[in-house]
Amino acid sequence: MSRRSFLRILTCLLFLVMVFSVSACTPEDLLNAIMTTTTTTSATTTTTAGTGTPSAPTNTTTTTTSSAPTQPSQPSAPTEPTTPPEPPAYYTITWKDELGETLGTTRVFPDDVPSYTYQKQNTSEWEYLFKGWSDSRGGKVLKELPAATEDATYYASVERHEAGSMKVEFFGTSHGTPSDIRYSSSVVIEMNGSRYIFDVGAPVADILIRKHYDYSTIRGVFITHMHGDHVNGLPNLVDVSQWKSESKYTVYLPEQGGIDMLNAYNLATNRLTSFYKNRITLSHYEEGLIYEDENLKVTAVRVDHVKGMDTYGFLVEGGGKRVYITGDMSYDMHDFPELLYDIELDMIITELAHQQPADMLEHLKKCNIKTICLTHISPLEKGQQLIDMSGFLGNRMIIVEDNQILYP
Repeated sequence: MSRRSFLRILTCLLFLVMVFSVSACTPEDLLNAIMTTTTTTSATTTTTAGTGTPSAPTNTTTTTTSSAPTQPSQPSAPTEPTTPPEPPAYYTITWKDELGETLGTTRVFPDDVPSYTYQKQNTSEWEYLFKGWSDSRGGKVLKELPAATEDATYYASVERHEAGSMKVEFFGTSHGTPSDIRYSSSVVIEMNGSRYIFDVGAPVADILIRKHYDYSTIRGVFITHMHGDHVNGLPNLVDVSQWKSESKYTVYLPEQGGIDMLNAYNLATNRLTSFYKNRITLSHYEEGLIYEDENLKVTAVRVDHVKGMDTYGFLVEGGGKRVYITGDMSYDMHDFPELLYDIELDMIITELAHQQPADMLEHLKKCNIKTICLTHISPLEKGQQLIDMSGFLGNRMIIVEDNQILYP
């Protein structure tokens, strides 16, 4: 120990003795203070490598003189985290091979988060690298994917879904007949990894497969009325679903005739008097609450589209959100649901094929709606006319398109 260091320690000891003489501290407290002081003072000296000679104490005085820049050290190799960020309600993973070809999709829930390496891309999407991982919930094994080998590398874009978030996806937005860019009516609401399909005018069975949506995610199918542009895709959806082992859902129909039609189709095409392994159930509903699970509830609201046809709109509530799907209404709009005047809607999905923009505007003005989605429009110009007329409403009005996704 250098002489200067010894003198500093001696000075500290003398000071502590004086404090002890005028305070109530115990000898044990004084001993602890001495040991702390000795350790702190010793830590201010450094030893020159290879010589054992102590250098001068570190100068703790701040000066304005800048020293020469030190040579930056080589960065150490980044350590990959072994756990993912705080998991959301679930992930939707789209699997791709090394050529970027989509192989399929998988839902991953917090309990199934696998062991993987990851690199943050942005706040809403993560890029993952998987090798030979299997989804314990869905039973999908990567090496069974097309052209896969056990040591193959798969990339996947991952969409995070926060708990309780509601996602609205438009599969079909045309009126009466499809166009070259629009299928007939179909809307899919997704909550916590489950999907609820409203009307099947579009070829929904094919769309689900092309989007790599697992049929196990379908919890219910809800039909507003039996016009072809709302049900033409339904026989195919039901037929394809019954041959997929993961399917298990109920189709809610407004008329017994819809149930009879689907049973007759199944008999004619498959020679079956019931759906294979009872994977599909058919149910005739009437006005009121027709469905409720842990994610959302669906209430049927009667409207008067055409004489002699049972027709309904749907009020969908879940995750603190409220969405109303009008279905088709009357030409003079006498059947616009008055209950919508008294509640706050996060979104309304309304047709504009059978009404004039001015008439629709009169009813929308009485409602408290955050987002107005215009679909099933004929002619299409009526949508823009309504938007131009309604600038003062102070909410969002959109002419929706096929494959568009919105969050209420």
